[in-house]
Amino acid sequence: SILLAGDKTPFYEGWTEKDEKTYESVFDFLRENFNGYKLFFKPKMGRTDASKYNLTGFEPLPPDISLEEVCLRHNIQKVISIRSTSSKVGAYFGIPSYMLYPLFPIPESFKEGIEQEHYDMRSVVRVSKIGDLLKKPKLFSNEYSFEKLANLYWEAVVK
Repeated sequence: SILLAGDKTPFYEGWTEKDEKTYESVFDFLRENFNGYKLFFKPKMGRTDASKYNLTGFEPLPPDISLEEVCLRHNIQKVISIRSTSSKVGAYFGIPSYMLYPLFPIPESFKEGIEQEHYDMRSVVRVSKIGDLLKKPKLFSNEYSFEKLANLYWEAVVK
Protein backbone atom coordinates (compact mmCIF):
# COMPACT_ATOMS: atom_id res chain seq x y z
CA SER A 1 0.00 0.00 0.00
CA ILE A 2 1.08 3.56 -0.71
CA LEU A 3 -0.01 6.64 1.20
CA LEU A 4 -0.10 10.09 -0.34
CA ALA A 5 -0.57 12.56 2.52
CA GLY A 6 -2.25 15.82 1.57
CA ASP A 7 -1.01 19.25 2.53
CA LYS A 8 -2.70 22.61 2.78
CA THR A 9 -4.51 23.74 -0.34
CA PRO A 10 -2.93 25.75 -1.90
CA PHE A 11 0.45 24.63 -0.64
CA TYR A 12 2.18 28.02 -0.74
CA GLU A 13 1.44 31.63 -1.62
CA GLY A 14 1.83 31.89 -5.37
CA TRP A 15 0.59 28.33 -6.09
CA THR A 16 -0.43 28.32 -9.76
CA GLU A 17 -2.35 26.15 -12.17
CA LYS A 18 1.02 24.75 -13.31
CA ASP A 19 1.72 23.66 -9.70
CA GLU A 20 -1.73 22.07 -9.56
CA LYS A 21 -0.91 20.09 -12.72
CA THR A 22 2.44 19.03 -11.28
CA TYR A 23 0.72 17.76 -8.14
CA GLU A 24 -1.96 16.01 -10.20
CA SER A 25 0.85 14.32 -12.19
CA VAL A 26 1.93 12.65 -8.92
CA PHE A 27 -1.49 11.00 -8.64
CA ASP A 28 -1.22 9.91 -12.30
CA PHE A 29 2.33 8.59 -11.80
CA LEU A 30 1.28 6.53 -8.78
CA ARG A 31 -1.75 5.10 -10.62
CA GLU A 32 0.41 4.14 -13.61
CA ASN A 33 3.55 2.88 -11.85
CA PHE A 34 2.05 1.22 -8.78
CA ASN A 35 -0.85 -0.52 -10.47
CA GLY A 36 -0.87 -3.54 -8.15
CA TYR A 37 -0.75 -1.44 -4.98
CA LYS A 38 -3.57 -0.14 -2.86
CA LEU A 39 -3.35 3.66 -3.01
CA PHE A 40 -4.54 5.88 -0.15
CA PHE A 41 -4.96 9.63 0.09
CA LYS A 42 -5.07 11.19 3.55
CA PRO A 43 -6.04 14.86 3.60
CA LYS A 44 -4.65 17.16 6.28
CA MET A 45 -7.48 17.98 8.67
CA GLY A 46 -8.94 21.40 7.97
CA ARG A 47 -6.24 22.22 5.42
CA THR A 48 -6.61 19.97 2.38
CA ASP A 49 -9.40 20.44 -0.14
CA ALA A 50 -9.50 16.88 -1.48
CA SER A 51 -12.28 17.80 -3.93
CA LYS A 52 -9.64 19.58 -6.03
CA TYR A 53 -7.94 16.30 -6.96
CA ASN A 54 -8.77 13.34 -9.15
CA LEU A 55 -8.73 10.56 -6.57
CA THR A 56 -9.68 7.81 -9.01
CA GLY A 57 -7.84 4.69 -7.88
CA PHE A 58 -7.17 6.13 -4.40
CA GLU A 59 -9.05 5.30 -1.26
CA PRO A 60 -9.65 8.55 0.61
CA LEU A 61 -8.96 8.26 4.33
CA PRO A 62 -10.54 10.37 7.05
CA PRO A 63 -8.30 13.31 7.96
CA ASP A 64 -8.58 12.65 11.69
CA ILE A 65 -7.05 9.15 11.60
CA SER A 66 -3.45 9.11 12.85
CA LEU A 67 -0.62 8.29 10.50
CA GLU A 68 0.54 5.54 12.87
CA GLU A 69 -2.85 3.86 12.63
CA VAL A 70 -2.87 4.18 8.84
CA CYS A 71 0.60 2.63 8.57
CA LEU A 72 -0.27 -0.28 10.82
CA ARG A 73 -3.81 -0.92 9.61
CA HIS A 74 -3.01 -0.71 5.89
CA ASN A 75 0.56 -2.08 5.78
CA ILE A 76 1.89 1.10 4.16
CA GLN A 77 5.04 0.47 2.12
CA LYS A 78 5.67 4.04 0.90
CA VAL A 79 4.73 7.44 2.36
CA ILE A 80 4.63 10.49 0.08
CA SER A 81 3.85 14.08 1.00
CA ILE A 82 4.65 17.54 -0.27
CA ARG A 83 6.51 18.34 2.94
CA SER A 84 4.42 16.89 5.74
CA THR A 85 5.78 15.32 8.88
CA SER A 86 3.95 12.25 7.59
CA SER A 87 7.07 11.49 5.56
CA LYS A 88 9.21 11.99 8.65
CA VAL A 89 7.08 9.64 10.76
CA GLY A 90 6.99 7.10 7.94
CA ALA A 91 10.78 7.14 7.86
CA TYR A 92 10.89 6.65 11.64
CA PHE A 93 8.81 3.52 11.09
CA GLY A 94 11.32 2.28 8.49
CA ILE A 95 8.93 2.98 5.59
CA PRO A 96 10.47 4.45 2.43
CA SER A 97 9.34 8.08 2.49
CA TYR A 98 9.35 10.93 0.00
CA MET A 99 8.80 14.70 -0.02
CA LEU A 100 7.59 16.41 -3.19
CA TYR A 101 8.36 20.04 -2.41
CA PRO A 102 11.42 20.21 -4.75
CA LEU A 103 9.01 19.73 -7.68
CA PHE A 104 7.53 23.18 -7.00
CA PRO A 105 9.03 26.67 -7.43
CA ILE A 106 8.55 27.61 -3.79
CA PRO A 107 10.39 30.57 -2.28
CA GLU A 108 13.93 29.78 -1.12
CA SER A 109 13.17 30.87 2.46
CA PHE A 110 10.25 28.41 2.56
CA LYS A 111 12.53 25.60 1.30
CA GLU A 112 15.07 26.44 3.99
CA GLY A 113 12.33 26.24 6.63
CA ILE A 114 11.27 22.82 5.37
CA GLU A 115 14.87 21.58 5.46
CA GLN A 116 15.33 22.89 8.99
CA GLU A 117 12.17 21.09 10.05
CA HIS A 118 13.42 17.85 8.48
CA TYR A 119 17.16 18.22 9.09
CA ASP A 120 17.33 14.89 10.91
CA MET A 121 15.65 12.96 8.11
CA ARG A 122 18.21 12.64 5.35
CA SER A 123 16.69 9.26 4.49
CA VAL A 124 13.50 10.94 3.21
CA VAL A 125 13.88 11.25 -0.56
CA ARG A 126 13.52 14.81 -1.83
CA VAL A 127 11.73 14.30 -5.15
CA SER A 128 13.18 16.66 -7.75
CA LYS A 129 11.79 14.68 -10.69
CA ILE A 130 8.76 12.45 -10.56
CA GLY A 131 10.79 9.30 -11.31
CA ASP A 132 12.49 9.74 -7.92
CA LEU A 133 9.37 8.10 -6.48
CA LEU A 134 10.82 4.82 -7.78
CA LYS A 135 14.06 5.24 -5.79
CA LYS A 136 14.67 3.02 -2.80
CA PRO A 137 15.95 5.25 0.00
CA LYS A 138 18.52 4.25 2.58
CA LEU A 139 16.16 3.44 5.42
CA PHE A 140 16.43 5.52 8.54
CA SER A 141 15.66 2.53 10.76
CA ASN A 142 18.77 0.73 9.52
CA GLU A 143 20.96 3.59 10.79
CA TYR A 144 19.74 3.74 14.39
CA SER A 145 19.18 1.48 17.36
CA PHE A 146 15.68 0.72 18.56
CA GLU A 147 16.25 2.90 21.63
CA LYS A 148 17.28 5.90 19.50
CA LEU A 149 14.27 5.35 17.21
CA ALA A 150 11.95 5.26 20.22
CA ASN A 151 13.42 8.54 21.48
CA LEU A 152 13.09 10.19 18.07
CA TYR A 153 9.51 8.95 17.75
CA TRP A 154 8.75 10.41 21.17
CA GLU A 155 10.23 13.76 20.09
CA ALA A 156 8.41 13.89 16.73
CA VAL A 157 5.00 12.54 17.62
CA VAL A 158 4.32 12.49 21.32
CA LYS A 159 5.82 15.80 22.50
